[in-house]
Amino acid sequence: TARTHGKGDMIISEEHIKAASVCVDRRIPFALVIPPGAMKSILFASLSDGESALEHGGKRFKPGFFASFFGDSPSEAVYIPAELTAGQLLDSDFIKTCGDMPEAETVAVDRSTDFMKYCSSLRELTATLKKNHGKTVISRLIAVDSTIDPIDAFRRYVDTAPGGTYRFVFYTPATGLWIGASPELLLSHKYGSGVFSTISLAGTRKPSDDMWDTKNRVEHDYVTDFIDFHFRNHNLETDIEPYSAVAFGNIEHLCEVISGRGETDPISLLDDLNPTPALCGFPVDQAFGNILSYEMHDRKCYGGMVGLADDDGFAAYVDLRSCLVTPCKNDTYRYNIYAGGGITEASDPLDEWNEAAAKARMLYRSVTDTDADESSDGLSFTGYDEAYSHT
Repeated sequence: TARTHGKGDMIISEEHIKAASVCVDRRIPFALVIPPGAMKSILFASLSDGESALEHGGKRFKPGFFASFFGDSPSEAVYIPAELTAGQLLDSDFIKTCGDMPEAETVAVDRSTDFMKYCSSLRELTATLKKNHGKTVISRLIAVDSTIDPIDAFRRYVDTAPGGTYRFVFYTPATGLWIGASPELLLSHKYGSGVFSTISLAGTRKPSDDMWDTKNRVEHDYVTDFIDFHFRNHNLETDIEPYSAVAFGNIEHLCEVISGRGETDPISLLDDLNPTPALCGFPVDQAFGNILSYEMHDRKCYGGMVGLADDDGFAAYVDLRSCLVTPCKNDTYRYNIYAGGGITEASDPLDEWNEAAAKARMLYRSVTDTDADESSDGLSFTGYDEAYSHT
């Protein structure tokens, strides 16, 4: 049986949902994904863990699902092949033979990012950027305990997330359990085609017919220039489509579709593009160091890669609009929602705090089952006076 979700743009299998619930309960490595525009969900599950995602020689991904921590190379990605079917996972006799699976090594924390510390950190960072220039992406963490089951939360998120996103829920002992809906393609490629595709996605605002302001355009152009540089460095002929706006809930992003033509090692190119400036900053090495200095939590898989591969090629997306989930006592779950923004020397801490809230709000509502609006959900503030009064 199957159920139509959202606006009917895709179908998610009820059998897959039930199988994913078994995997969560029994800590079996799995991934349930819905690629952009897909009409059905895809399930991967395996009792094996720790196997490399790359084939021998490192030139291709093995068929299956892969994911990585922020800053890790493709060779370090975790890998889940489609070894177990939904039918096997729903067979109680088969599940009894699986034994006890290990506890997750990566778990959610119990404290959200503190606003006062966030402001202090961003003021120090903007002072640094006035000297060194560039952009650094700083994220905030929203920790919330909820009785909403993770697979139910995923279903809720699928109902609201745009159909053009890469929607996923996955678990491995190394990564823990993650839910996300990424609008950002990192790189897709069909082996031997000579065509490489990606997008430049940066700049955020509420939907508007006005021209994009200078800060958003500068932030976006950092990403485009970075991609263009690496495509050309791999001897690819680059084609950049005109600007467009991509909606995600109550916000929109500035986007350019970028393609490259030529011959190069696709895994090497993917490695050069990761981490993307949209989740790290630019220059990348400088921004990565700033993240280590000024961000107040471990990103874990946030900002890393999630993707699919088959015998013909692969599609890798940036792990964003996502959260880490850890089961707690009394049938509750701890959710760590990550969201960030590009910080430049002109950034205002309150504006950046509120931008991260806008990016996190759709997922927050999915994991808490709340209909609270922006003025009452506590994720954003109308001004510094209100923010300080809640600290």
